[in-house]
Amino acid sequence: MFKYKMPKGTEMTPKLIESLMESHKAEKTRVMQLFEYYENHNSILNRKMKDSDKPNNKLPHPYAAYITNLATGYFVGEPITYTVEADEQAQKFYDELQSINKYNDEPKHNATLAKYASIAGYSFELLYTDTSKKTRYKAIKPYEVVYIVDSTLEEAPLYAIRYYDLKNFETGKSDTYVEVYGQKEVTYYVKRDGEDNLIKTTDSVEHHFNDVPVCIYENNEEGIGDFEKVIHLINSYDQAQSDTANDFEYFTDAYLAFYGTEGPVDSNDNEDVDMKENRMLIFPENGSKAEWLIKNINDTATENYKNRLDRDIHKFSMVPPMTDENFAGNVSGEAMKYKLLGLETLTGFKEQSFRMGLARRNELIANTLSFKNQVINKNLPTYDYTVIEPVFTRNIPKNNKELVEMFNNLSQDVSHETRLTLLSDIVPDPKAEIEKLKKEEEKEIQKGVTYPEQEGDIDGQEQ
Repeated sequence: MFKYKMPKGTEMTPKLIESLMESHKAEKTRVMQLFEYYENHNSILNRKMKDSDKPNNKLPHPYAAYITNLATGYFVGEPITYTVEADEQAQKFYDELQSINKYNDEPKHNATLAKYASIAGYSFELLYTDTSKKTRYKAIKPYEVVYIVDSTLEEAPLYAIRYYDLKNFETGKSDTYVEVYGQKEVTYYVKRDGEDNLIKTTDSVEHHFNDVPVCIYENNEEGIGDFEKVIHLINSYDQAQSDTANDFEYFTDAYLAFYGTEGPVDSNDNEDVDMKENRMLIFPENGSKAEWLIKNINDTATENYKNRLDRDIHKFSMVPPMTDENFAGNVSGEAMKYKLLGLETLTGFKEQSFRMGLARRNELIANTLSFKNQVINKNLPTYDYTVIEPVFTRNIPKNNKELVEMFNNLSQDVSHETRLTLLSDIVPDPKAEIEKLKKEEEKEIQKGVTYPEQEGDIDGQEQ
């Protein structure tokens, strides 16, 4: 459970905080395990053999990181852009918002939020004011936050509790620090190592965001990570590859069996009976011969099994193997779309939830900017965050040759600006490009040079 429901008006007491933190332990354990898989600390690393002399290869495979990185890169590898309504107040808010986003390195921050959501199924963002009085936002590890909403259908945020341990390297003890974010203020607590109760460290501090300054970005409605459903398949693949390595090690350390002989002797004419050290077995019955004792491996069946696991991991995570020959560089753009249909479906769910998180971030920023403006002048209007709309662009390889052909073949009923948007890799800003074309045309006219005829006017209108 990553959301806790409570009635409106619930007071956050130290006893309630501790109870929520205790209830959150199971979810924290789940999320921390998912982060371990992302770091390739898979369960195969914990495998132990009853016989310590047997080979015990442990080969974890970073499927989790591959799935998360590819899904995240496809989703927000291209920075999110924004459109704004044609209104002076809206433009003013947009300019201030973009300044804040630039100050916070928004593209990198969004990528971190999307990555955390891909791993854990959701991510959290904390907004605060730094020592320079500037608005900041920071991605928080999901296992550090208890998110409380009201019990209505709206599920409006009531509180967010962030808790984490810090080790005192002088004493060797770890204390738990707790931050409780409400709709008006933030309160700080600490629980000392060996003590039972939370201690309030300072008076509550107003944050001026006029709401809980923590945004949630859900990966999907269920809060499930992108590789969480295929973890057991990853474990099976790790085990299969590790056992294959064990079989090869068995083959390398095969025993040499002697039949009908007392076996070799050392330089002192003593029979060598150290079976494990010399990898030999002595059978003194009749019929002299020697042969290697090896384990027969059905290599074809083993490889088929591993290949099937690999296909299932990609199929059920909906993240394709990009090294597959089906993704060769000569594949057309339309064919590529069909091959990425599963990933596109997955990303569609991500976008819907991420859009809600961005809207809440913009709302909180609008609240704090409006507060600052009205401190200066109470007659200044408040900002409306709904005038900003995010635009998501998939990070997919583009066939520029196809795009240029499409640009040339489009009907003149389509404006020149719209046609230029097809060439985003070549022309990142169509409006600026049109202005450049107009200036070039004016210069050519001033020189008395006939400007090349256009199929349509620069702004897309008929001549």
